[in-house]
Amino acid sequence: MVVTVRLPAAFDSVTSAELQRWIAEFLKAPFALPADPGAGGRRVSVWLDSRRVRLLSAYLDCSTSEALRRLIRARVHHENVLEQRTAPARPAKSRSVVALIREFRARGYFDGEIELKIIALGYETSVVRKALLSECHS
Repeated sequence: MVVTVRLPAAFDSVTSAELQRWIAEFLKAPFALPADPGAGGRRVSVWLDSRRVRLLSAYLDCSTSEALRRLIRARVHHENVLEQRTAPARPAKSRSVVALIREFRARGYFDGEIELKIIALGYETSVVRKALLSECHS
């Protein structure tokens, strides 16, 4: 899918291939990203895998444009380099994984997005995957 995102003028140009690679790397090993620098006057159109873009947005719980600007800011401008080596802060768990799965499904999220969102809340990957499988068969 073609995605058009507005970038601050100070941002360097970015190619579709670079952004595809950065998204794939982030989804394999998420790290803390800097805040959204905000939309700028420069418009950039890139060709991206729609599923990965949705996963990135779901994981970061923000719009596609904001997620892409945050990733570009981290990669091109090397901001928060120290944070990139650590896992993002995770809040305390207060709800069951099954309850969260049902809530996200009711909101229209698909299982890949649900998995990333719940892991981002601090739940173990194996626990989330097991719960997703048991929910599929019930």
